[in-house]
Amino acid sequence: MGLELLVTSGRSRAGGLTTFRRQIDPRVLEQHLVPNISRLWSVAVSKSSGGQANDRQSEELDNYIITSTHSDGEQRSTAYTLTSKDIKEVQDTEFDPEAGATIDVETLSNGTRIVQVLASELRTFDPDFSLAQIFPMTDEATGDEPRILSASFSDPFVLLIRDDESIMVLRADESGDLDEVEQGDSLKLKGFRAGSLYEDANDVFRLEADAEIEDDAGNVLMFLLTGTGGLQIYRLPSLEQAVYQADGLALLPPFLTPDFTVRRTQAKEDLTELLVTDLGDAFHKAPYLILRSATNDVIIYQPFQAPIGDTRDTILHFLKMPNPSASKTHRPMSYEDDEDPRQEPMRAIHDLNGYNTIFLPGDAPTFIIKSASSPPQLISFGEDSVQSLSRLNTSVCDRGFAYIDQPGKIIFAKLPADCHYHTGWVTRKTTLGEDVHAIDYHEPSRSYVLGISQKVDFKLPEDETHPEWNAESTSFLPQVEQGTVELLDQQTWSIIDEQVQPFFSFKIKVVMCIKTLSLEISEHTHTRQTLVTIGTAITRGGEDLPVTGRILVFNVIDVVPEPDRPETGHKLKLIAQAEVKGAVTALSEIGTQGFLLAAQGQKCMVRGLKEDGSLLPVAFMDMQCYTTVAKGLKGTGMCLMGDAVKGIWFAGYYEDPYQLRLFGKSTSHIEVLAADFIPDGKNLYLVAADADSNIHVLQFDPE
Repeated sequence: MGLELLVTSGRSRAGGLTTFRRQIDPRVLEQHLVPNISRLWSVAVSKSSGGQANDRQSEELDNYIITSTHSDGEQRSTAYTLTSKDIKEVQDTEFDPEAGATIDVETLSNGTRIVQVLASELRTFDPDFSLAQIFPMTDEATGDEPRILSASFSDPFVLLIRDDESIMVLRADESGDLDEVEQGDSLKLKGFRAGSLYEDANDVFRLEADAEIEDDAGNVLMFLLTGTGGLQIYRLPSLEQAVYQADGLALLPPFLTPDFTVRRTQAKEDLTELLVTDLGDAFHKAPYLILRSATNDVIIYQPFQAPIGDTRDTILHFLKMPNPSASKTHRPMSYEDDEDPRQEPMRAIHDLNGYNTIFLPGDAPTFIIKSASSPPQLISFGEDSVQSLSRLNTSVCDRGFAYIDQPGKIIFAKLPADCHYHTGWVTRKTTLGEDVHAIDYHEPSRSYVLGISQKVDFKLPEDETHPEWNAESTSFLPQVEQGTVELLDQQTWSIIDEQVQPFFSFKIKVVMCIKTLSLEISEHTHTRQTLVTIGTAITRGGEDLPVTGRILVFNVIDVVPEPDRPETGHKLKLIAQAEVKGAVTALSEIGTQGFLLAAQGQKCMVRGLKEDGSLLPVAFMDMQCYTTVAKGLKGTGMCLMGDAVKGIWFAGYYEDPYQLRLFGKSTSHIEVLAADFIPDGKNLYLVAADADSNIHVLQFDPE
């Protein structure tokens, strides 16, 4: 699991926590060992030919997994049956494992015919893997046998890209048999590097078909990337003439138009893949043109209709989408063998827990995910290397996926629940229904310590000098904040402990800060322990009374967990406290002896934890105003403080004798909200953020 950023979000009943992660960590459901596996595909077959293909893919459960394996130079393909508990190899069928490595697998004829793409031929099977047809790649006129590099499917068509830069388009007839679609002269000239089929069901591209051709195959478009870096679009089944052509796609212009002028001096990108598919969630989906370069850079174009002059007519243009993600792949994944360094192709995945996505395999696996309110986002997958990934829909893994993270292991998994991807981060909101004022992570127990407040009714206390207060009978009471400290388990995101009494027995109090620090707990053995320190502010019922505070030190101890809740094996135990004048607004570790630096009221004070549970003050510094930040540089006596008016204070803590000495202050007034140290070699910088959204970088100059 990678790093995560946890922030407080929302207020009152909408208050809670939001986690941010840079990568998707899948929820693993099952693991299966398959020796030497390199690629896989899931297959959902249907014994009836009724219904639309897209509807069938969403409703039908997957029946088979087809794998490709490599071992000692031998390439094999194997079919497995999916059961509720395991996967079993298909036996006594006409599926031939010795036919070679599989390049792609898909179903046609509304799921009633399985198509296996091999390097030299296509094989089609009935739902029970009875062999129906073998379609070889041999050219009867020349005798050449071009090898298939990639395939694209859109029922009932198949597009094949071959190693001689030629293409072949096949179509399944009513019986499911494949026949070649006759090509025009322009396609016979070859020179095509990549291609993709897309069914434009909503007529987004608005490309008119030949009026002389009447066909019930739907609005299936064929996109081709030419060897010169141009884009051609054909509307199937007609392959006589392109319905759209735009040169200069390899120049990656911000707007791609049919009249784009290509200049010889412009550098072209070495494009290797082209894919057109829908991206989006359950609320909105739209087609995008995705390109991939030889250096694994991803370029995304969005089609749109631009008006022609003052008329109502429109023409298809493509807008280049911003993509701040740079390529992370340093070595290509082998597509076929060591002699062919092609990358493992991008794979479109439909209805992955509601998302239509694209997956990029390799040593830096990545998902392209789009929500209804965001552009497409590239988000890293949690594994170091993924050789292949396929959508998987079973009774156990509903709308999930199967992938290979290392040779010999297939993992069934799903996207993490309740996560959103519209920011480019993997975000998850946990609603607590209360205001969260402070938070810190306690690493030994793998839990978060939260400072929370909620509104409670305020009643006048019993007071001998004010007997009339006892007669208060109103039912409409004012409300004040009641602070609590809670322990949140990182794995289950549930509250496992709460501290309210007797440590917060006053009526109006707020947790101001929480820090997990390594403090010395024994004056004799000098033992140090990771403890939770909390600073609070306490008001005593009126503006005319001074604010006080408390410093509380807790230890997270192991206890017997509750039945059926193993995460509740940790509790907060109070080991030290000190009541001080003024609110405790900042805490930090300081020095080398495990002492505590606390900003209390208008002072910053260094305290040591004693074995009797007290916090002994040893040094202090007058700050003269409200302190917002206190930070100590670990392993040294240097510290910085930031206040609400004057700015940054840079000081040093001496242990013999104990004292805090001011080194310098910022020359300008800064309302400091956050500050920290930036060590850079032998240089030390101070960075601060103010209330005007400015960042200040300072360096101490003793002269």
